[in-house]
Amino acid sequence: MSDLHVLHFRRLYSLLSETFIADPIEEMHRRGIRTSVLTLVQFKEGRTTTVPVRARIQAPKFVRTGRALRNGLTLTFRVSQPDIMIWKIIRPWLRRQLKDLRPDVIQAHFGPDGCLIAPIAAELGIPLLVTFYGYDVSSLVHQAGPVWRRRYGHMFGYAQAFRAISSHIARRIEEFGADPALIHILPPGVRVGEFTVPDRTGRPDIHCVHVGRLTAKKGPVLLVRAFDRAVQRLGDEHALRLSIVGDGELRDETEQEIRRLGHGDRITMLGAVPHAKIAEIMQSADIYTQHCVTAKDGDMEGLGVVFAEASACGLPIVSTRHNGIPDVVLHGQTGILCEEHDIEATAQAIATLARSPELRAQMGHAGRAHIERNFNLDLCVEREIKLLREIAGMRRHHARTKIIAEPATDGAPAASPTP
Repeated sequence: MSDLHVLHFRRLYSLLSETFIADPIEEMHRRGIRTSVLTLVQFKEGRTTTVPVRARIQAPKFVRTGRALRNGLTLTFRVSQPDIMIWKIIRPWLRRQLKDLRPDVIQAHFGPDGCLIAPIAAELGIPLLVTFYGYDVSSLVHQAGPVWRRRYGHMFGYAQAFRAISSHIARRIEEFGADPALIHILPPGVRVGEFTVPDRTGRPDIHCVHVGRLTAKKGPVLLVRAFDRAVQRLGDEHALRLSIVGDGELRDETEQEIRRLGHGDRITMLGAVPHAKIAEIMQSADIYTQHCVTAKDGDMEGLGVVFAEASACGLPIVSTRHNGIPDVVLHGQTGILCEEHDIEATAQAIATLARSPELRAQMGHAGRAHIERNFNLDLCVEREIKLLREIAGMRRHHARTKIIAEPATDGAPAASPTP
């Protein structure tokens, strides 16, 4: 067992819905790093872990109940005024856990989680890395910009380093006031060995696939319209079909659009499927496509781990120049990227790949190589451990002896220095 003790903090910890957090933690633990998780609520959804988890609340095992609780708690954390509501109650418990666990370094997952734990980490002299994933620099700030911008500014004065999972997110963190010298770009990575590249020659039709929750930022309705245009461009030249994997608030609207365009025989809605089956579905496909856009509430895709999984299966990708996607999909090399909401360009990209098995194979193999070099979970975790070791050695000589009051939300009193 390593002499380094890494504590991962996530307010709401789920092994299934946030595999991009859970998988690297599991891999770190497997490598012998002393790893533990501190969370306010742990969701038990069928996946087990050998990583020690210390939780204030164990959520119900029933998926529907757990999901409802998770969504409700997430909304509460986003819209509440934590100075005068929740955080003053939570922080004493967090302080007790940190004193008991005595980690060498803390990694807070998502910006708000960093804001919550940063003053306590500083008080106890524990170095802190805060990782940003996407919503914490997009919809959260869009909906309550001044409040969270102030909170981030305060947190930036406590933490030793910041991790962005894409170059776009890194730029956003810098815009909010973080020292660029303290920002590290490090994606979460995927288990490349779980994905293989099948022989796709001789297939009778061209199978496109979309995997992801049916939400505005993933653009399922826009994808259906682009698919319709691609079918029109190809005519009887190629048999094109689309499988949509996932569920969400736009399912009904997506199904209505499929019926309106008359593609019930070409487009299959598979609903939510276990993550273990994603590789099998991707291996049956020829093109991966997802039309990501910025939602009206400012919500954006983060990096899009699903794109790395698709490339690991040797699929060429059609998507958009959105947030961190250009980091994982190299335009003209591993896929084709279009502008957001450009249905015609997306249709043309799908048609171009449908007509050329050589181009599909070329981009697919290039994508696999790109993922092996840059998004392999083993390599990403190795880099993450190296960064955490460096941060663990940065124990501040001027560690706080008590929590400094945070700036209040509009119209609210400031927090007490010792909640």
